[in-house]
Amino acid sequence: MKRKVLALSFMVWMAATNATADVLEVDTYDPATNRLTIRAVQIGDAVYTDVVVTFAGSVVSVGGALHAVAASADAFCVYFPDNGQYYIESAFDDPTGLVSSATITGSGASTPVSYAYNMYPDAHPGEWWTNPNIYLSTGTQPAFPLNYSISILFRDGTTQVVNLEVGNCEVAQ
Repeated sequence: MKRKVLALSFMVWMAATNATADVLEVDTYDPATNRLTIRAVQIGDAVYTDVVVTFAGSVVSVGGALHAVAASADAFCVYFPDNGQYYIESAFDDPTGLVSSATITGSGASTPVSYAYNMYPDAHPGEWWTNPNIYLSTGTQPAFPLNYSISILFRDGTTQVVNLEVGNCEVAQ
């Protein structure tokens, strides 16, 4: 029996080539390492054996939609030289609308900060962005690393938490 598998490591390549992967039923997933080992993958006429896929996020569900959204989550410090202020901005991709809501907590966020969907539809369509961004300081660079926790609520009722560390700041363009 064959089934379709959508794996994070294949997503970009498959989207670029419009490929699908037929996978034989003998696969194993190791939650300790976030590695999926697939005995054989057939793409077109080529067969690849002992394929290992490493997930950047964690697997939220099996047998339903694979929530790859969290793998794209990022948080970054931005310095605005015009006013000397430092902020944390955060974003993640959700092009198919799997997410219901999301919040971020961590350095500078005494209460959870919400995300807004499609705030920048021309430049970043299908993305969630912090709204507002997290104010850190004026004139003084924050002490790194800064740690953040993003809580994502999916429309199917499942949740996923992504922990991120910010290690430096970039200058706003």
